[in-house]
Amino acid sequence: MLRRCFALLLLIFIPLSGCQSFIELAKAMNEEEEASSRSRPRRSRNNNAESKAKIPDDGFFRLILNEKTGSFSLFFLSEPEKMRYESLFNSDDPSASYMTAYVDGNVYQLGSSRQFKSRFERIEGSPAVIHESSFLTVTQIFKPVKTTSSAVANGVMVSLIIENTATQRSSVGLRMLLDTDLGEGRRQVPFITNTQVVSSELLLEGNSNERFWVSRGKNTALMGSIISPVDSKERGPDLVHLANWKRLNDSPWRLRYREGRSFNNVPNSVRDSAVCYFFGPVMIDRNTQTAYTIYLTTEDIAWYNMNAPLASGSATLMQVPPPPAPSPIPVPAIPAPEPLKTAVVVPEPVYIDNATIDLALVEAEAIAEAEHYYRAGIHEDAYVLFLIKLQDILDQFVNGQIIINEQDIKNIEGAIERLRVRN
Repeated sequence: MLRRCFALLLLIFIPLSGCQSFIELAKAMNEEEEASSRSRPRRSRNNNAESKAKIPDDGFFRLILNEKTGSFSLFFLSEPEKMRYESLFNSDDPSASYMTAYVDGNVYQLGSSRQFKSRFERIEGSPAVIHESSFLTVTQIFKPVKTTSSAVANGVMVSLIIENTATQRSSVGLRMLLDTDLGEGRRQVPFITNTQVVSSELLLEGNSNERFWVSRGKNTALMGSIISPVDSKERGPDLVHLANWKRLNDSPWRLRYREGRSFNNVPNSVRDSAVCYFFGPVMIDRNTQTAYTIYLTTEDIAWYNMNAPLASGSATLMQVPPPPAPSPIPVPAIPAPEPLKTAVVVPEPVYIDNATIDLALVEAEAIAEAEHYYRAGIHEDAYVLFLIKLQDILDQFVNGQIIINEQDIKNIEGAIERLRVRN
């Protein structure tokens, strides 16, 4: 009820303030999300009034842009018959997703730093936010995108243009933090990429074999580029860090990566995922620009694969490579007058893949969740949570959402048997 009242107050306030229409934002806020049952802490950032930055679309995709801070939210019409818009990442507090600038060792949060003034403009008809200081100008431009398998606009291309306006050459970088939440359900996987299921913290380089990441919800999914699906010449991120939101938020620039660390930060931040893009830092001459591009859309794996062929020798969760051809069976010569020799049957080689799922990390995550529930006064058996996670992995495999190999299945069977003997 409070969310609906807030949306109505915004609609009343707009004519007085001269801002743009809040109709789509009100529609999106009017639908109560299941996220109310999550353990995510409330963000403490200040939220200024937001407005809908109109981009050419057909009514399915909405960009909600804060014209003063540059923070934004994305919505997609996941249920047209009910006119239900679903947020593609956390929209309860849009300021939890933001950009940070790095200049010669100093860090500035764009939209809140006193060193920068932010303003809204349109560049060739596209909404843009410009963050400007005496030494740096950052321009963020949003353009609609329609992927191959979609008949409607279902995403946005975000262009980041950095201009060094200082009097000297400077080391400059950008960081974009996105507070993802679609994959945070109790029986969901936080992220997948084109090569792996991501159940723990992961650091990816922009020149790696990874092309995209996906945060899947029940009704829709958010997909982000690592390598441009449109033009190989477009410059993408240098690093992408998938980690707990609070850890990334508390770190002014780069969070120290620890392999295997979960998406929990007990006790106040459990299954709280986030994606952090890093661009640079690179040296930029005075009065010189450099540009980066990322894409944020609903899920369309074929489109993201289209212009970024898989590197030789790498596996993928989305495309199952054909098995290697068996060795040909040699046909021996039959000299006369000797009798026919028996052909030697060469057995097909046996290929045993390494496990792709670290069950120890999955079990550790279940134990951390049980401890969190215990502190909240709720009894949850860690081993039951572990079984639920194993079942979820198998369900995704049966539904064709992920690929797991024979070794993974053996490991899962062994874990289930171990829990059965325990009981």
